[in-house]
Order: sequence, then C-alpha cells, then structure tokens
Amino acid sequence: MYLEQSGLHVDGFERMFCTGILPLSTEVSTALHPLNAERIAAIEEILDSFIAAYPLPALEVFYDAYLAWDDAYRTMLRHNPSHAPDLAKEACDSLCFISHVIATHMVPAVLREEQVQEFCDVTERRFNAGWDAILRDNLPLHPPDSGGEVSALVDMTMRISRDLAYSESPAGRR
Repeated sequence: MYLEQSGLHVDGFERMFCTGILPLSTEVSTALHPLNAERIAAIEEILDSFIAAYPLPALEVFYDAYLAWDDAYRTMLRHNPSHAPDLAKEACDSLCFISHVIATHMVPAVLREEQVQEFCDVTERRFNAGWDAILRDNLPLHPPDSGGEVSALVDMTMRISRDLAYSESPAGRR
C-alpha cells in the first residue's frame, strides 16, 4: 500500500514475495535461537517456492542479486535470525525498485541499461558481502574439516542447488 502511494505499483511475484517474507522474517527474528531443523526446513521450502515462482525473463536482470539474497537469508537463518527483517526489507525494496523500473519502461527513457545493471550488481555484491560477514562472524558448528571432505560436499551441494535453479529457468543465465 505504501509503495503504491509513493508511485511504485508492484503486483504478482513482488507482492507475493514481500507479503510472504516480511511477516515471516519478523516471526523468525523473535523466535528462540537456534531455530530447530524442522523450522528451518519449512522456511527453506517457502524460499524454494519463491525461486520456482521467480518471473524470468521479466526480472532476469535482478536474478543473480536475488539468488545472492537467498544465500544470505538461508545462512542468516542458521546463525543469527535477528537480522531477518532487515535483510527481507532490503530485498523487497530492491526487487520492487527494479520491478517498477522495468514495468514502467524507464529504460532507456529515464535510466540507461548500464545503470540498471550496475544497481543489480551492487545489490548482488551487498548481499554476497552480508553472506560472507555472517559466515566470518560465526564459529563453525563442527570441528574443522582437516580432510576437506565437508567443504567439498557443501560446495557440491551448492553447485547442484544453483544448477537446479538455473535448469528451471530460460537459457542464458550467468
């Protein structure tokens, strides 16, 4: 409603995402930490449904930033859910801005494609930096991986997850 009063008209995925993630993030931030495995799995199902519903190719320019947010959000759930509302608000603001730019055909009338891409790249870097900070600021839950087996499994799982997300979207993904 506030977005519409300010001239930003968003609907469809943007509305579904923001009305889903904002209350969920508030609820998660006030829950006792650490969240149990069942609760994390339930939230990750919601996040998976958002990835499956993401409107490609309409918002393709923002997709990498969105996936970076998703990575940061999933990591934050395990380490410090109190930051969930801020991370969700930042994602909603960025997603709604890009949606508005695209829906109102502001490119090239008001903004150049390079400016839009730069906004998306900066947003992606900000979410990646947040993800790195969460990992850096939290001690590992398990003993160090001296043989590298756990790290290799985590890397493989992340690659598979990203590949699955890409395989369900049109070709041409980064």
